[in-house]
Parts: sequence; C-alpha cells; structure tokens
Amino acid sequence: MKTLTLKRKDLYETKEAYDQACKVTPGETDNREDVLKFKYACGKNANRLRALLNETGAEVQRLHYSLPEYAAFMQECTDAAEEWADRDDDGQPVVDADGDFVITARKDEFEGTLEFLRNKHADAIEAQKAVAAKIDEYLEQTVEVKLHQVSFASLPEKIGGAYVDLIGEMLTDKPEMEE
Repeated sequence: MKTLTLKRKDLYETKEAYDQACKVTPGETDNREDVLKFKYACGKNANRLRALLNETGAEVQRLHYSLPEYAAFMQECTDAAEEWADRDDDGQPVVDADGDFVITARKDEFEGTLEFLRNKHADAIEAQKAVAAKIDEYLEQTVEVKLHQVSFASLPEKIGGAYVDLIGEMLTDKPEMEE
C-alpha cells in the first residue's frame, strides 16, 4: 500500500476519478483478471476517499451552521424571499429549477427588505465571515489515505492520461516520464 497525501479540498475530485475508473470495461486486449484487480483496487481506494470526504463534509456543515444568529438571518432572508416571490395562478410562490424563489415584480421591495436584514444582522454576518475563514483553513489541511496498488502494466487500455494523472499514485512500476 502507498500513502497518498492530499488537501481536503481535493478529496471530491480525487474520489470521483477513482469512482469513474471503477466503471471501466475491459478492452479487447485487456486481461480480464487484471481489469478486475484494477477495478477492485479503485473501488477500495474510492471508499477510503469517500469516508474522508464524508468526515470533511460533516465538519464543514458543523462549522457552517455553528452560529445560530447567522442561521436566524438566513431564515429571515428565506422568509422574505417567499413573501416577495412572484405567485402562480394558485397564489403559491414561484420557484426556479434550483428551488430559489422567483422575484421579478416586487424586486425593489425585496432588495429593501434584504438591506434592512443585513443591517439588523450585521454582527452575525461579520461573525460568519470568520467561520468561512475557518472552513477555508480546514479545507487546506492535508489528509493521508492508504491506497491499494496495482501494476501499471495491468492498467486497462481505456484508461486515458487524465485518469492516470489523478489515480497514478495507486500504480506501481510506472514508466519514467519527462517533466
């Protein structure tokens, strides 16, 4: 096994690369057993990365919602958006594909309400900036994960250069490349 060291902010991209590599199907010239070993190792590595990603996500959530005063501000903003939102024929607030309230007809009134809320909760907003800085600092931390390894020679033919770059730490016997 080899230890991969990476920043918490890079966990998602790396896990996704391993997840995608797990889905490769054998090519015509691939040894089926080698591909199965490769997929197994990728799956084990993806699971280890997923565990770290879940841990990271939980901590970011905990930090993000650690200020009840800021949560109150966000709730008041949501309530204001619902109040000023455009209405459909049934009188229900209109929401877009992302689930956000659509506000066109009374946008100026809504903006005035937001400005009032920003002033009312200025201390909470400022405190949340410090929390955001803590989150950024946390995401810059490095973590280590033990990787299952396979030989470069067993790499399926369908795995291209971009994947090899992202999952390369799991490969043994890699050829030397010029920088």
